[in-house]
Amino acid sequence: MFTGAHGLANGLDAVLDAIAELKRRDERGIRFVFIGTGGQKPRLVERSRAACRQLHENHVMIVGGMIIGLPWDGEDEIRENYEFFRELDIDFFGDQIITPYPKTVARDQQIPTGLVVNKSDFRYYDGYWANVRTESMTADELLFQRWRYREKFSTFWRTTRAFKENFPGISLLRDVWGKPSKRVKIYFRNRGLSEREIFEREMTQHIMVNNFFGDRRPYRPFDEVYRDQPDIVLGADSIPTPGGKDAITDWQRAIDVYSSSSAKGGSGA
Repeated sequence: MFTGAHGLANGLDAVLDAIAELKRRDERGIRFVFIGTGGQKPRLVERSRAACRQLHENHVMIVGGMIIGLPWDGEDEIRENYEFFRELDIDFFGDQIITPYPKTVARDQQIPTGLVVNKSDFRYYDGYWANVRTESMTADELLFQRWRYREKFSTFWRTTRAFKENFPGISLLRDVWGKPSKRVKIYFRNRGLSEREIFEREMTQHIMVNNFFGDRRPYRPFDEVYRDQPDIVLGADSIPTPGGKDAITDWQRAIDVYSSSSAKGGSGA
């Protein structure tokens, strides 16, 4: 069951009502429920807490989703999202950094305010990388804090009761072998390194995973990499829908300009 985020258009109110009705009917056919964060979170927090308790009482696992990197996000706001999921005993979570995809409201709002750091290197437009900064954080700080709190609040280390009830065998194997072996591996792999050094090494590993053409470089803060990036992408209304009659021409022009800039030592990561 997908409930969407805490936004007006996502219908979480209706789903929370449905959860109460399913409990009344003693319905046990649901295994997973997704609950995310969003603009209506303050109003729906208490209802979400009650719903999560009811779901776990009925052995239903909860998948949480969050989007961070909004203009007003700072370290406290990012940490609070992870703490909220921990408080609800979320069984799994996914976290994404907001990405300024072409033809989106987010891009239209953030480019004029200077919050988009990487405007046109679409290789990193996947929700993982920080292509934006916030009003109080650089793109590098945003990426670092997301990495830091993802590690700290990972549900791998804190197996929930609902997960144990649904997957007792996997839970036992994780406790007996998975966690101890991973702790040993992490100890030897990270020995003598600072937190920042570990972060940069892991970001470089992520970059190199898809280094099919040999053009990727070790991680450097996007704020530095794309500082002099040419603003080659037009406004959202001017960007063609993929497959449109002007798509090939416009995207090829963007690629040509970007390639020329890279050849001169411009952007690239």
